[in-house]
Order: sequence, then structure tokens, then C-alpha cells
Amino acid sequence: MPDPATTQELRQQNRARVLRSFAAMDRSSRADVAAATGLSIPTVNVLVSELIADGVLIETGQLSSSGGRPAAQLGLRPDRAFFLGADAGERGVTVELFDLRLARVDRERRENVTRLSTFDEVAQAISRAVEAIRGRNPAADRRLVGMGFALPGIVEGAGPNMAVGAKTTLHAQNLGWEAPVAELAAAASGLRLYADNGAKAMATAEMFAGAASAYLDALVVLLGGGVGLGMVVNGRLVRGPHASAGEWGHTKVADPADPESALCSCGARGCLEAYVGEAAMVRTWRGLRPEAPEAGWQATEELLDQARAGDQSAAKVVRHAIRLVGRELGNLVNLTNPQVVVLGGRVGLRFFRDWRDELMGHIRSASLVRPGQQFQLAEASLGDDAIALGAAMLPYNAFMDGLRPGEDAVGHRSAALAPRNN
Repeated sequence: MPDPATTQELRQQNRARVLRSFAAMDRSSRADVAAATGLSIPTVNVLVSELIADGVLIETGQLSSSGGRPAAQLGLRPDRAFFLGADAGERGVTVELFDLRLARVDRERRENVTRLSTFDEVAQAISRAVEAIRGRNPAADRRLVGMGFALPGIVEGAGPNMAVGAKTTLHAQNLGWEAPVAELAAAASGLRLYADNGAKAMATAEMFAGAASAYLDALVVLLGGGVGLGMVVNGRLVRGPHASAGEWGHTKVADPADPESALCSCGARGCLEAYVGEAAMVRTWRGLRPEAPEAGWQATEELLDQARAGDQSAAKVVRHAIRLVGRELGNLVNLTNPQVVVLGGRVGLRFFRDWRDELMGHIRSASLVRPGQQFQLAEASLGDDAIALGAAMLPYNAFMDGLRPGEDAVGHRSAALAPRNN
């Protein structure tokens, strides 16, 4: 006799496959989903009926047929579930609300927090932003599945889909933060919490709907105030056993024992971020041109604009950074053989738009000829939404795997996780 637990797990896996197929194809028929998933038509029919009864799928029209009855066109019901994503970024905190089709519904920013803020100050800013969004969207609030956080550091000890538990800890060595992620619970009262590193969140979004979506093997690079990396191998984001894979900004490009090597905010010398992070580039520029703006994202924009306009001191700083980034990306191309390298973040986007050919030349000069011919260089395509979207996709993926609004990670109703009454 089949094990009931195994049978239930298989059923849940098939349900998730059907649901993800509808999400990927937007609107499709039962036959389309059967072909895409490899499941039988009778199995798909049963699961689709369940999803319609659950309010997750709706009929959106009819598909013409060469013979017989037209097939029903089905799609996700956008207002069946909602997800919050928070980006604790370089220019403040951004919280965004997404529906079941991952269309952005609302957005709230708090710019009074920076990389110099404390963890508590960031948590308070997120809390205020969440309160504002939930207050404006009472109908969505009742159908919130959970909230994802994209954080600047290593998020260790998370559960399935990066669910936050009692032992989930943020290690942000360069910011001096060592904190239980559960302390952010007050920012999302009544919601299931998820958390990931910001670069990995951006990679998750670009894999789903951005520049990496057509590839199984990708490097998604975040260049800005920090330097991060999401590595995608065979369609899966590489995390490592303790979720620290991709800390590319703290790989060494100079001798860490040499006192002349640049000092990184993590406390070590010689890190890539200590040479190509925004603060590092602006500091180098001010050493060449004392009247240049002081640190801050506006100073970075001024540096890049001046370099593009031909200012010699600015161009020297930017071209040195491009040479370093290109060399280290070439090393990664040799190590991982990606199909695409996606550049994102404020600095990464400018490097791509204004110095793409120069950067590509440095990458290829540092890589072996054959792997250097086998990848595309692409611009991150999701803009300012990418990291918040990637954060929101953590509870979204939990929903796809079976979690519902007001349930805990194993699908049980929970008073502690029940939606608020408004």
C-alpha cells in the first residue's frame, strides 16, 4: 500500500508544477500545461479543478480549436495572494507590494537610512514603510502570504524558501551588524518572514523575469555601494551550506598582508569592494581631485558623469575600476562557464551602458579564449524593482509550494500568522 505521506508529497509537488507552469506561461490551457509539465491530462484536470476551487486560477477566455469545443484559457487570479518585498539598499529602504502575477501594486520608500545606519534604524524604517503600504491596501493585506527581506550581508540559518526562524542570523561584517533576522518581525506583524542577501535577491528576480530568465547558467553581478554576486548553475541559485556563496566583493585583488593594500569596510585589506565599491571610487577620486564631492550616491553619479564627459581624474578612477572588475569577471568566467553575465546595481548599469566594450575586452583578456567566447554580457533589466521583487519572490515561492495566507511553513493555520483585521 502506498505511503500516504509520500503520496501527499507527490500530489503537492505536482500541484506546484502545474501552478508554476501557469505562472511561466501567463495564460494557457490544460493541454499546454500537461505538455509543459509532462503530467497526464487527467492529473492536470484534477489539479486545475482544485486550483480553480481555491480561487488561484480563473478562466480568462477561450482558445480556438481546429476541431471540437474551444479549450478554456486559464490564468492566475492576481488578487488571490499578495507578497511584500523589502530592499534594505544603498539609498534607503524600499518596500513593495506584488500580486500573484508579480505585478507591482504599491511602493513605499524611506530615504533617511543609509549604510551608516544601525540595524535597529533600518528595521524601524522598514516597519514604517510596511505600515503605510498595508494601510493603503486593506484588501491585499487580508491576503498577504508573507514578506521577504533583501539584506546586505550573509543570511544564515534560514529554512525552506529562506524562511526566517529563531536561528536565522544576519552577518553583515562590513556594517558591524550581527543580528537575529527575527528581530525584523515587528516590521511585518502577523506575516511569515523570509530573508536573503541583496545580490541573491536580485539574481532571483533576474532569473524569473529579467536578463537571466532565458539561461540556465548565469552570473548576476551587483555593483554599487557594495559588490555582490548571484551564481546560477543549471537553473539553481548557488548558496552553499551556510548561504555565504557569492561574497565576491570580499575576494582579494591585492595582498591582504600588505599595509599598502586598500582597507575594506569588512576590516580586511585587498578586497575587490575596497577598490570598486562606490565609496572606494569616490575616495580615490578625491585623492586626485580634492574639490570632488564627498561620499554618497550623488558623488558616485558625479564621478561617473565626469568620467564619461572626459574629466581625466574621474576617467582614471573609473577605468581602473573597470579593469579590475573585468579581470575578476574573467576569472569567474573561467571558473563557472556562464551563458550570460548580467550587470546590475547603480555602478554596474553605468559600466554596461557607457563602457560596455571596454569592460568586455577586459573580461575576455582575463579568460580563456573558448569560455570567453561562450557568454553574453547583459544589462540587468528590472531596474529599481529588482531587489524588492527578488525579496517578494521568497514568500511567492513558498506559495507556489503550497503555503497559503495565514498558514505557517507546513501549511497549518496559525493565530500568530493570521492576517490583521482592518
